[in-house]
Amino acid sequence: MNYNHDGSFDVGLFQINDFNWNSCSGGKAPCNSSKNLKCAEDVYKWGKNTWKNWSTCGGCGCCSMEDELIMKKKELKLMMMGFKINDMTYKEIELLMQMFA
Repeated sequence: MNYNHDGSFDVGLFQINDFNWNSCSGGKAPCNSSKNLKCAEDVYKWGKNTWKNWSTCGGCGCCSMEDELIMKKKELKLMMMGFKINDMTYKEIELLMQMFA
């Protein structure tokens, strides 16, 4: 369980915020894996099939479909330059892109 500075808290593998529990889990904490996954799928759909409803999405460039496309273009450019990006973090990709911009 993760306690947030705003007084809310998140549970499970997908860190589902208590704000969503009424809509995806009958008001109860989705602590078991199947309920947590179902809630994650719902929250993902509510975000128009993006991760934008997770507070961490900005750290990986996946808050919107546009962000995902931008990141894929960056990855493709680096791969065409000969970089092996499979084990790179988002920040490493961004740094390389800045170096070769």
